[in-house]
Order: sequence, then C-alpha cells, then structure tokens
Amino acid sequence: IQGLTGGGENPAIGFSPDYGIVSEYGLFENYTAFDGNYFPAIERRPNAKNRIETTPGQYNSPAHIMYRESLVGKGLLKAVFGAWWHDPTCVNDRIPVPANFQRTTEEMAYAERLAVFEKTAIGQPWYGYKRPCPVDDAHLWFRRLALETHFHGDPRLFDNKYPPSPHEGWIVGSSPTIPADPATGTTPSSAAANLGK
Repeated sequence: IQGLTGGGENPAIGFSPDYGIVSEYGLFENYTAFDGNYFPAIERRPNAKNRIETTPGQYNSPAHIMYRESLVGKGLLKAVFGAWWHDPTCVNDRIPVPANFQRTTEEMAYAERLAVFEKTAIGQPWYGYKRPCPVDDAHLWFRRLALETHFHGDPRLFDNKYPPSPHEGWIVGSSPTIPADPATGTTPSSAAANLGK
C-alpha cells in the first residue's frame, strides 16, 4: 500500500503502485507533475486499486473538472459522493445536543434540502448509499457548533468541508467570493464590516 500526498516522490512508470490512496487531491497546488506521472503509472497496472479522496478544492481546477467528468461516466475514474451526514463521526460527542435544542428556520430548510437531494441521489451510480439517512438534531448541532467556531458563521465554508451534494463545496479562492446574498451583493464579512459605517 502506498499513500501519496501533494509532496514527496511522484509515482511513475517503474514506480507504479498496486494499491494507492491519494488524499486531498482537490487541494493540490500543482497537478501537472503529479497527473503526468500518476495516471500513466496506474494505467499500466491492470489489477491496481487506487483511490483518490478529497475535500472540494478550487472551482474549475483539474480535480474539479476530473470529478465532474467522472460523475457523468467520462474518463478512467468512477466518482463516489460521500454524504457527510451518513458519517457517524460527524456528530459532536464532546458537547451533546442540548435538551432544549431548537432548529432554526435555516437549519430546517437545510435538513429538508438534504432530504430532497437524497431522494434523487439514491440509485445513482456515484452515490455510495442505498438507504436515506435522515438529518437529525445531532447532525444540525454538529453543523451549528462548526459554524459558530471555525467556519465563522459562513455556511459556504462548512459546505466546502462537508458538501451537501456532489456539485457543491468547490471554492473560487481561499474563501468563497460569491456573495452570500446575491440580491445585496454582500458576503457575511463585508456585511459585518459595513455595519459600522
């Protein structure tokens, strides 16, 4: 088994992995050297098992384009979308859901959006689940705590690490640049900055 990251020695013909795991491919800064060596190397190993897993990275990057193509059955790769709410680690065991937890209007809409998505996704070749997993209060509590802590209240940052569908989560820079509210043209940070003016 060979684990590969964005640094270190690139695999190439003569250094072909029989089994490889490429982690965080969507976050690579330079795809040219890696792609030019890795894919020809695994193509020469007919029984090789290779996996690429990633958090969504830059929109329209080579990783994003390759993923979009694989979703529709193009290329060598088979896409699989892992829904974060199916992952048992995506709850917060350290801070349990409060007994008086109440879903906000936004959280209710988010949970409904995931339920609607899942109804259309089950049965698709790229969806890794055969049965739906309802989004419960523990999932929404996990999301709320993350938004209140390291995602600074911006749901787009949460969606980057925990995408709600295979087409979401890809970003344009180190932070989302598409306005949170297209009608006002404001992002949460610019809205906060404008409050004092």
